[in-house]
Formats: sequence, structure tokens, C-alpha cells
Amino acid sequence: MTTSMLEPFKKLVRLARYFYRWVSLCSCLPVWRSTGSPERTYFLSAGAKGWQAVLLVALIYNVITLSGMLLMVSVGQQGLSRVNPHWPGVARFEHNENILTGLTLVGLAVLNFFIEF
Repeated sequence: MTTSMLEPFKKLVRLARYFYRWVSLCSCLPVWRSTGSPERTYFLSAGAKGWQAVLLVALIYNVITLSGMLLMVSVGQQGLSRVNPHWPGVARFEHNENILTGLTLVGLAVLNFFIEF
């Protein structure tokens, strides 16, 4: 293969690395934002051991977080693949999916209000 043929792949690899950096950073941000986060104690304890320990905790946290997200997406995708698209209720569900999403968000907000206060 010539180098001109590899140029699109190099751009794709650069884009994938850039995306991975942002995903890694974004998965660490909730640790520092939340007030009662138990993960913060792991980072503070690792800080006493040095930067290698902090990086190890960050790596483990990212791997577990991303693995959990991927697992939940795959479970959801398997559940959606079991839905019969020719079932008459699917058309009604697709028609009202925004209402269902909105009601879910409002319900979670009300639940969060009573749990937090």
C-alpha cells in the first residue's frame, strides 16, 4: 500500500484518538463535580501513593465505567431487537415516544426533588 492510500486511515486514527481523549476526560469529570462521591476518596488515597497510583485508579475507573455503559447499551439493544416492528402497538409507541420521554424526565425530577430534600 502506498502512503497516499493510508492518508484517510491516518485521519481516522487521529480522530479516534481525539474522541477517546474526550471520552476519557468526560468520564472523569463527574467524580470531581459531585459532592458525596465515594470515588473521590479513592483518588485522594491514591494521591498519597504518587501519580502512578492516581493514573491507575483513573484507568480502572474509566475501564469499569465504559464497560458498564457498553454492557447496558448491548442489553438495551438486545431488548429492542426482540420487539416485533410489525406489532400494531409499535406505531402508537413511536407516535408518543416524546411524551413518554418527557413524562419519564418529569417523574425522575420529582423523585429527585423528594430524595434530595
